[in-house]
Amino acid sequence: MGWPPFQPVLDQLCQEFRIITIDMRGTGASDRLSRPYSLAEHVEDVRTVLEALGAGPFIGIGVSRGANLLVKLSVAYPQLLCKLMLVGPSLSWIDQTPNKAREFSSKRAWNRRSDFGSRWFFNEPGMGPL
Repeated sequence: MGWPPFQPVLDQLCQEFRIITIDMRGTGASDRLSRPYSLAEHVEDVRTVLEALGAGPFIGIGVSRGANLLVKLSVAYPQLLCKLMLVGPSLSWIDQTPNKAREFSSKRAWNRRSDFGSRWFFNEPGMGPL
């Protein structure tokens, strides 16, 4: 899916905010990557970009796997993000991480953050509660 469906919204937001979009390695206009390339490695790529930009913390908007990436980034580097908007994340938190206990502890750490957590979820029409 990517960003094209959101382009009209981005165009309007650019009038008032500084918007930064990132093509993850191996997607969009970015260079090809050598596989395997884990979600944790993508998290480090995003961290590097945000730290280079400075002037954070940032509001992160992630779609699908990008939403999961932002959750992991917010747990590992809480100073970089002040708010998250997650569009279509995988709620199973399935990752390439072989240690499921580490996945579970990351989910607990994210839910403990007073500024994130699961206070505001908006389901699509016809979907059951999370």
